[in-house]
Amino acid sequence: MVPTPYSVSALWEASLRDLPGRRPSFFTGSLFVLAFIGLLAWWAAGSAMEDIWRVALPLVILLPAAVASVVLLRARIGSRKRGAALTRLTVLLQVAFSALFLLVLSGYAFRIALDVGVRFAQWPRALMLGLMGLYGATALAALLWAPRSLPRSPEHDELAAKRGGKWLPWVMGCQGFLISTGVFVGVWFLHDESPWEYALVIGIAALASTLLLFFGILIVHRFALLALCPIPPGLLHKSNSQVE
Repeated sequence: MVPTPYSVSALWEASLRDLPGRRPSFFTGSLFVLAFIGLLAWWAAGSAMEDIWRVALPLVILLPAAVASVVLLRARIGSRKRGAALTRLTVLLQVAFSALFLLVLSGYAFRIALDVGVRFAQWPRALMLGLMGLYGATALAALLWAPRSLPRSPEHDELAAKRGGKWLPWVMGCQGFLISTGVFVGVWFLHDESPWEYALVIGIAALASTLLLFFGILIVHRFALLALCPIPPGLLHKSNSQVE
């Protein structure tokens, strides 16, 4: 679905409206959260030294993006002109960081769910394959939904909001239902051979991974639109006026 000029304008307007509320501490705090979840994923994988590099690699990739975002955000806060180039680059880096943050966090959670299910709970392989299938189906649903999540004209603002309110709960509810059913089936097959805590960890991690993946892909789609389309005339001046 090809975006309309109104879709691009609405997306840029929302991004510029959120920009003044973003603080540098967001990026450093996000990295600490990722490092903690990454350590949990490393532990679930077996705490082998050869695996720690795979777990740490996303953090190494995200660190330059976080540092650049902090530098640009501080530069824009201290700048009087707030030109289009600086503002556009700041927004793009922040949106890219947010998308990568959600996707990496999703990957960590998914790794925890799989490794706990295989190594600790010793669940049937079919359930783990089903979880992988659900993860892929979530990615496909997000790709199909992303172009339809933006309004195409002023008349579609209310329609887009209603559509999101109607379908998003169903998407999340289906994920939760399928994951809870899989957890129940796994516990039923094992007949109390593994502690219930493992089932709780698997369920929470699997649900978190699919939801984070869904919204991460939505933000990737928005980043692509922002990267391909310049800031519409008038929006930058309006944003700077609101900040001042």
